[in-house]
Amino acid sequence: MADPAIPSTSSTPPSKTERVFQGLRDLADRLGIAVRIEPFALRMTGKGGVCKIGGRFVVLIDEKLSGVEQVGVLGEALGKVVPAGFEVAADLRPYLRTGHANVTELLQPHPLAQNNAQR
Repeated sequence: MADPAIPSTSSTPPSKTERVFQGLRDLADRLGIAVRIEPFALRMTGKGGVCKIGGRFVVLIDEKLSGVEQVGVLGEALGKVVPAGFEVAADLRPYLRTGHANVTELLQPHPLAQNNAQR
């Protein structure tokens, strides 16, 4: 899967993961929050999150994460700092505070029912 942090140069439409990541990144821009995707030196440092650098909020995300995990880290981080009443697109709300462990269900939901004939 393509890295959502890297703009697509192909003529194919962006995946849902890429669209959600871009929507969250746009939300961060509206809030004045920088999003930085960088290689984390140590495996134990975590996947990323929000911090303050020089008085400004910054979301750091490990570049080695999959696109789905990057969406989860960014959504969870923004969920901690979006002020009450701030306008957030309805399709992005579920990703705020969801966390990288649970975002897969939002991006790739399981069907509600299985067709037994296909088994």
